Amino acid sequence: MYEGQMILRFDDTNPTNEKSEFVENIIRDLKTMKITPDRITFTSDYFERIKDEMEKLIKMGLAYADNTPGDQMKIERDEGKESRFREATVEENMKRFHLMIEGYRNEEEKNAKEKPKEEKKAEKKPKEEKKKEEEKKKEEEKKEEVAPVQ
Repeated sequence: MYEGQMILRFDDTNPTNEKSEFVENIIRDLKTMKITPDRITFTSDYFERIKDEMEKLIKMGLAYADNTPGDQMKIERDEGKESRFREATVEENMKRFHLMIEGYRNEEEKNAKEKPKEEKKAEKKPKEEKKKEEEKKKEEEKKEEVAPVQ
């Protein structure tokens, strides 16, 4: 019989959306068939290494980052069209790659998501300052009430 190891790898490329019940069911089903993996791994265990290797490939000009929506990419592939990002510079690809890692499709999407956060901070700041001023005013009023009359 083969003397190798069985490595069961789960492709959890978006671990926050993965359900542990699927993993548990697969492992349970394998046990039912008397199959016990020697090791269980997850793609997410290797994200940092994958990211590092991808950066190397982009810097060498051997890879590019493509943020075309999946449905559009399928249409373009079916039509035999090359990706518009294929000839992008290393710098452009690195920027796009890092935006994708951060969870953004492009710079505009990042700015659109960050702008409301900044606006909320800006709104919150005057409210906090106003609240502090009111508290300070109340303290001064209390001091005036307590202060002895001369």
